[in-house]
Amino acid sequence: MKGDVAAFKEYKPCAIKTMQYSKRHCFWTVVGVLTYLLDIGTDVWVAFQYFMDGRYAWFALTLLFVVSATVTIQIFSYSWFKDDRERERGEETQEEREAPGHCIFLLHLLQMGIFTRYIWLLGKGLKAMKSRCSVSYQGNNIHCVAFAEAADVSMLRLFETFLESVPQLVLQLYIILEYGNIITIQYITILTSFFSIAWATVDYQRCLRRSLHYKEEIQAGLSTVVYLLYKLFTVTSRVLSIILLTILNVVWTSALVVVWLFGTLWAFRQKTTFCTSKTLEVFYRMIVGVFLVFTFFNVKGQNTKVSMTIYYILSALQTLFIMLVIYFLKPSAQRTDYFFPICITVICTFVLGIICLVLYYKFFHPKKYCVVEPDEVDGLEVGASRQKPSRMNTFVQQ
Repeated sequence: MKGDVAAFKEYKPCAIKTMQYSKRHCFWTVVGVLTYLLDIGTDVWVAFQYFMDGRYAWFALTLLFVVSATVTIQIFSYSWFKDDRERERGEETQEEREAPGHCIFLLHLLQMGIFTRYIWLLGKGLKAMKSRCSVSYQGNNIHCVAFAEAADVSMLRLFETFLESVPQLVLQLYIILEYGNIITIQYITILTSFFSIAWATVDYQRCLRRSLHYKEEIQAGLSTVVYLLYKLFTVTSRVLSIILLTILNVVWTSALVVVWLFGTLWAFRQKTTFCTSKTLEVFYRMIVGVFLVFTFFNVKGQNTKVSMTIYYILSALQTLFIMLVIYFLKPSAQRTDYFFPICITVICTFVLGIICLVLYYKFFHPKKYCVVEPDEVDGLEVGASRQKPSRMNTFVQQ
């Protein structure tokens, strides 16, 4: 009840937000395509290099992260296409319904779903720029459709980041530190993974708020930079602490399954309504559990001050426990060149990340909400009959 009262107090009278899809948005869409290609391309390259060197276990793990991430985003992307088709069926003939559906299925089967979405987004973006219709979010115009499509793509990229880029970062850094097996492509993979994490977290947050007409967008400049630093610092600290755990003993990384399980159970407790299919909803909650292994993820548009505080306190305790266990149970690690530098980096990045988190929510986080639809239940907006809601309006709010 207190959370509901606090959330209600945040609502302030404001005009309906207007936004126009511009050349700047198209440019960042192209950047998104290029970063995705670069991230996947470098990972496949390093996997192939491991295979050529006879490092079959490293090859299998590297490729496993790539395949699991791409298959996952194809599943969700195709499911969303089907949902969109269901909502539009009343306006089409039988032939119009079936022909594109077969083509879309084939594209996703060939792992080309996200590229299809990027192409569609560019097409809708160009159409929006040529359109002279009103850009008010009260209407269901081409600008709203383009921003909703951009939010879908940003969510898929977030899946790819935490299922592929972040685990890949852990694996490559572990191989370099523990085995000293250094090849140039490893450094390129690490850099592209960091860039992908930065891009996906910021792009998701901005696209999400942009697609929700009752929430203000994160402003470009210092607000975006502070949010980016918060995510990068906290994720870096988490990644390095997991690497320390892996160096202690690879078997000990199975403890992360417990962290994932608690994260998944928390997602179930939140009763998320991200998917129309119950099976896919369970899969989504399991993915949220993976997110929570590395960073805090708000699955609903609710006040998360308490849950976020608890999450980072537990994260700090886990990190401290890992360092103490290594210090006392594996004295040989202390004689390495990397143990103490990594420990110092873990502590510094965590502290800096929390500082950026506090600064962002204290000074830069948009707090105004348009009082156009104050009644929300599980992400579903009551009274939105005049506007066809975007997927993020229906599924997830942050």
